[in-house]
Amino acid sequence: MPPKPKMVKEPPKLKGKGPWMTPSGFFTAITVLILAFFPLLPRLLGGVADVKERMFWLLGILRPIIIALDVLGIAFFIFLLTKIWPLQWRPTLFHKRHKKEERKKDPVFVARWADIVGKAAIGTAESLRLAVIDADALVDAALKHSGYEGENMAERLARVLPSEVKSVEGVWAAHRLRNDLVHTPGYELKPEEGKVAVEMYELFLKEVSIL
Repeated sequence: MPPKPKMVKEPPKLKGKGPWMTPSGFFTAITVLILAFFPLLPRLLGGVADVKERMFWLLGILRPIIIALDVLGIAFFIFLLTKIWPLQWRPTLFHKRHKKEERKKDPVFVARWADIVGKAAIGTAESLRLAVIDADALVDAALKHSGYEGENMAERLARVLPSEVKSVEGVWAAHRLRNDLVHTPGYELKPEEGKVAVEMYELFLKEVSIL
């Protein structure tokens, strides 16, 4: 014979739980009581003058509490802001990819870099000067291409975090050299510092998979 189906017991009903036992019902009841007894306060407390004095006394007690709650609220808002701010969208020079996946190189960037390498290979002060300036412009173009905003390269480069791109510090040094070459009349470029600057730009472009 097939087994008899088991009877499922219904959960016991909670007694005394009505609409007034909910949070909204509770606060509604408190509000109604306050409105009902408010006109009776002068009689209960001995006149309108006494009520005013007691109200000022009560406000004097509550004022420090309210100020403390305001301070805590502002501190909590600042805490949330520090947690949410890093999560906002910002451009990145590259995204994490699988090790076997390679980023497709932009032929325009590759061709421009080949021209820069050719200038640096000549080794003269003028050719290295042009190589540094062109390499700096190429890195700036890569920043713009990746969505970094700013009035100049320094502002765009400041948005690149060292934790994201380790070679960004070297680019800063090379960029300062580039500014000296462009804005300082008679600046003498040493061949060694020109080669190092080009290498810093190259490390950066390789790290962000432009080259």
